[in-house]
Amino acid sequence: MKTQKSVKKFFIKIVTMGAVFTLLYMYFNYTKIQDLTRDTLNTESINSALLVSKKLSELNDKIAITYEKYETGIYASLQKSHNYLEKNGRYASLEVLKKELNAHTKEEVYDVYLINKDYIIESTTFQQDMHLDFHIIPESVKVLRKVFKNPSYIDLSAPMYERITSEYKRYIVQKSTDGNYLIQVSIKVNYTKEIKKYVENLKTQMPKLLASKVIFIYPKDETAYLVDLLSYENFKSDISKNESFRKNNIYNELPLLFDPKNTLTKQEFQKELEYFLSEGTYKDYYITKEGKYIHRVILPFFSYLNAAEGSLFAISIEFDETAALKELEGVAYFSMLIYIFMFILAAMAYFYVSRYVIEPVSKLQVLMKEKKEVDLTTLHSTKDEIGSMSLVYNQLLRDIKREIQTNEELLEEFKNFTANSIHQVRTPVSVIKIALEMIESPNKEAMNQIKSSLVSIEHLYNTLSFTLTQDKVAFKKEELNLSNLLFTRVNMFQVVAASNDKKILLDVKPGVMVSMSLVELEFLIDNNISNAIKHSDRMSEIHVKLVESENEISLVFQSNGAHIEDTKVIFERYYKANGSRNGNGIGLHMVDTICRKNNILIHVDSYSNINRFIYYFEKM
Repeated sequence: MKTQKSVKKFFIKIVTMGAVFTLLYMYFNYTKIQDLTRDTLNTESINSALLVSKKLSELNDKIAITYEKYETGIYASLQKSHNYLEKNGRYASLEVLKKELNAHTKEEVYDVYLINKDYIIESTTFQQDMHLDFHIIPESVKVLRKVFKNPSYIDLSAPMYERITSEYKRYIVQKSTDGNYLIQVSIKVNYTKEIKKYVENLKTQMPKLLASKVIFIYPKDETAYLVDLLSYENFKSDISKNESFRKNNIYNELPLLFDPKNTLTKQEFQKELEYFLSEGTYKDYYITKEGKYIHRVILPFFSYLNAAEGSLFAISIEFDETAALKELEGVAYFSMLIYIFMFILAAMAYFYVSRYVIEPVSKLQVLMKEKKEVDLTTLHSTKDEIGSMSLVYNQLLRDIKREIQTNEELLEEFKNFTANSIHQVRTPVSVIKIALEMIESPNKEAMNQIKSSLVSIEHLYNTLSFTLTQDKVAFKKEELNLSNLLFTRVNMFQVVAASNDKKILLDVKPGVMVSMSLVELEFLIDNNISNAIKHSDRMSEIHVKLVESENEISLVFQSNGAHIEDTKVIFERYYKANGSRNGNGIGLHMVDTICRKNNILIHVDSYSNINRFIYYFEKM
């Protein structure tokens, strides 16, 4: 007991001395560090960067809204161009046409382009685009090919920023009357004054602002380029239009901006960039450049423009924090003296603590990590706290090892039992199904009840089998006809629905194909149909609908039933709504796991006693 008391007193003295000197250090430095931290580096720079991003988003939204006002005008200009070329021929003067289009305009300017079947601009009023080959812009070729195939189709683009003119434009295109070329009209609204005013306000409001670059990122083709915002109004490129569309690869253009020390691999940078863009948070760090200490803040910003264009915007802003650095250096010198004094004190304390505390505790820590018993003969004493703790630890370790061994044996037995039971269920179910097909009974209701029970048992078997094998078996993806599979699975469950006084209605577009494992897709469909049957109202209808749009495939399961209070918690493992006794609470969790694995988005609606589960598949 005396040894235990001496160890306690020793630690109390060390803690007391450390607390006293820590309080003294905080007293001399806290006020100064607090003021410097509040007024420099992070808070001020990040708040300024957020303000810049907000103003820039507002400017982009304003541009997008402005272009929407001129939709009627650009359609009318396209029609005028059609009439002019049909009357005067393909090689008529486009300059005359341009004068007609701009005769009564105020802010907007129209240009005309003729595109041949090789997807090259053969004639235009905007000479910088002359002979532009659209093959360097794969997305544009897809659009032009679609316009060539459908004479009545008109494609109107979103407003887009062009590096070569530092302006925003919008394009509309349609096939000529004779079908030999495409007629394209562009509209440009003059926003030079607004952009200049925006840049001037930045320079005035933020004297520490050194640089501000807008980053245009195109995730689909992994390209990007930067525009210096502070020289926005002076930005004119002498490169050709063909060269301007050859955007730099993301991994060549951005790594040095996001990772100035070049510490990330390409894969690491890719993950960091994806996280940065998806989370919508900022990234900041400090660099030294040309003798200045710079705080760089990068943050994404969003507007209607980039949503329509299919691009992502970010802004990189640099602030000069050299003055703040010098003040912090003064604090650092003062702090260094305190650190030296505390280091000497710590060394003296360590000399006394090391033998009686650090050394035995370190040995005990290593043994605990390795899950080995403590050799009590190596301790200085078994009567102090460390010795007592070692004795307790040894006993506890022996108890835990015995418990783990017992649990592992029980778990293995349970797994074997469950697996054997599931496999044993399959054979009698198959025999009953074959026998049922051979029986002809006049009692259709009894037959339907038997068939319904068989489908339910088979669905339960598939659920248990999939749950046990999902982590052990690699389900290979294949091209599947989702339409045909829905007909098959719904037909199988019709008898179950009928036995529950319900009916399943199908509205399926034929020939819809998806890439997915058959086992996983069947599980997704069966589980949703089974849940709809279990939880819908009696004498109600269950609707299964398959829709294919230009961009996605949606699979809908709709039923009438009790309102779902929380549409997210239902996908958690072992969750049962309203204390339901039906099911085991893992079906929707497994569906959620399958959807995450196959990039399928889930949306659940519940209103007016209508529950709708919608699954969005990617198109092949």
